[in-house]
Amino acid sequence: LNNLPVRNSFLEEVPFGVTIDNESGAIFYYWPVKALTLITNEVFAYNFILLIGFPLAGLAMYLLMYSLVKRRGISFIAGFIFAFAPYHFWKAYNHLDLSLIWPLPFYVWSVMRISADCRNNKRRLALIKDALIGGGLLAVTFLTNFYYGYFMLLFTGAFFVSRVIYIIFSGRSLLCVCKGETFKNYILSHLIIFATAGLISAP
Repeated sequence: LNNLPVRNSFLEEVPFGVTIDNESGAIFYYWPVKALTLITNEVFAYNFILLIGFPLAGLAMYLLMYSLVKRRGISFIAGFIFAFAPYHFWKAYNHLDLSLIWPLPFYVWSVMRISADCRNNKRRLALIKDALIGGGLLAVTFLTNFYYGYFMLLFTGAFFVSRVIYIIFSGRSLLCVCKGETFKNYILSHLIIFATAGLISAP
């Protein structure tokens, strides 16, 4: 509006300002806002990205829950609660990137899908494909908000450890995480997730 570069914000790191889209963990949400600003206006762009985050969050949690319990009613309730939780509203009032919580259930779904691939005796190629999807979703989470990416790393570690503990206490060999798949393949899938997310996020 004032013929100033849209990439620069003087509201942060006063008095020199900061280049917004160079901030770590802000790129993925900044690009859609910037693109919409160029074809509409600032108010529409900001509000559209903010408001679309609510149904996306609900849909993401619905799909995650449905993949776990296969019950539409329970999945709908979970999605509704996740989409309209007080935390979500609180962040929507002041932090656009923190209000975009929809990547989190999608990433959790991808990690659990790898375990499902094992239980269903999927081939290594299927594991690699799902690990690449998981890595892409982790990168989206990181590039939307760095804190959420960090939390997802903690989740991945906790899920991995809990899976190993379950295998040990169920009396199965640690070398066989699931039918036909070795523990080595399970570790490989997680390494692929981290490598893919790192390659996408690092630049």
